[in-house]
Amino acid sequence: MSSTDKDATCMMMKEQYTAPGYNAQFATEHQVILAYGVFSDRNDSHLMKPMIEEIQERTGKKPQIVPADAGYGNKRTYRYLKQQKITAFIPYNNYNKERIERNKDLYQPPQSYNTELEKYKFQQRLRLASEKGKQLMKRRREDIEPTIGDIKRNMGFRRFHLRGKYKCEIELGLVSIGHNLKKIKQWVKNLTNWDNGLLKRQELGKVLGYVAV
Repeated sequence: MSSTDKDATCMMMKEQYTAPGYNAQFATEHQVILAYGVFSDRNDSHLMKPMIEEIQERTGKKPQIVPADAGYGNKRTYRYLKQQKITAFIPYNNYNKERIERNKDLYQPPQSYNTELEKYKFQQRLRLASEKGKQLMKRRREDIEPTIGDIKRNMGFRRFHLRGKYKCEIELGLVSIGHNLKKIKQWVKNLTNWDNGLLKRQELGKVLGYVAV
C-alpha cells in the first residue's frame, strides 16, 4: 500500500526493485499510440479486453488482427479475441521452449490437459510459424518497443509525477499526445516532398488509419 496513492499496487520495477506503481499499457500502429491505459493489475494476462475496448472507444474501430507478446497468451485472452472475431497472433508463455522441444522430438504433453487451451495453443503455433505470423511478430517488435523507448529515453518519462489513477491517466494521455505529434510531424514533413497533393492526403490518411476522401 502507498500512503500517497491508494490506487497504486506494489510491483516489481524494470530496475529490479519493488515500489507502488501502475501497469501502463499501449496499443500502437506504425508507432502511433491508438490507445493507452493505466491499471492497478500488475499482470498483463488480464488486460487484453480493457485495451481492446479502449481502442474501440478512442478510434471508433475494432482491430482485425492483434499481435502481442507472451504476457497476454492465455485461455481467457484467446477466447475473448475469438468471440470478438479478432485474429490473434500471441505466443503463450512457454511457446519458445515448447517449440524447441517439439523440433528435437523431446516434447512431453502436460499432465493436466485442458482441451480448450490446447486447441488455442495449436492454432497459435500454426499462425506464428507462418510467414505472415513471422512478419507480424517482427512488426510488433519494431512498433511497440521503439514507442516505449521514445517515451522513456527521449522524452524522459519514466515515472508518474501525479497521484491517483485518474490523474495518472491524464498524465499518460498528455505524454501519448506529445509522442504522436512528433510522429505525425515527421510524416507531414516527409509528405511535403511529394508533388501530388492528393497522393499526400491519401498516404497521410493511411498511416493515420483514416480513409481519404
